[in-house]
Amino acid sequence: MTGNSGKLGAWSNIYRQDFALILFRYANYMGYDTSARGDLSDYVDGAWTSEYAWEAMEWAVGAGIIGQSVENLNSLGYVNRAEGAAMISRFTNLYGI
Repeated sequence: MTGNSGKLGAWSNIYRQDFALILFRYANYMGYDTSARGDLSDYVDGAWTSEYAWEAMEWAVGAGIIGQSVENLNSLGYVNRAEGAAMISRFTNLYGI
């Protein structure tokens, strides 16, 4: 995962699917259980999730970390500060960190 210049900078926007991918990779790196899976086809826009982020989004949905609404994931939408904070909070609560 990289930004337009090949790097992800502090002022770069990040897609929701990429944020999920970062959390998923970190959880795997730390040896946390990442077996939870949600069904992206349950969402109107689930099919818009990029292939490289598909597994991470399935995990994030199944673990209750991400979900824009009952109908939409908005995988290709940018994460704002409040959403990012909520996802990090859910992640830390999930793993007790």
